[in-house]
Amino acid sequence: MVTAPEAAAILGVTRQRIHQLAVERSDFPEAVYVGSIRAWYRAAIVRFRDQWDRTPGRRITGETA
Repeated sequence: MVTAPEAAAILGVTRQRIHQLAVERSDFPEAVYVGSIRAWYRAAIVRFRDQWDRTPGRRITGETA
């Protein structure tokens, strides 16, 4: 099992981004433990990383384009 900092290292993102992905993406693995921390199965995070179609950088919106 991995916590947010470990999952962040696997995915190459920040700890905050892990929590954002968990809320925003239906394909992000469900936490197997939720308490004062959240934990995920390492294999599930690696599987997500391997199938994640990640586009680096911030998205360009109408206001910033």
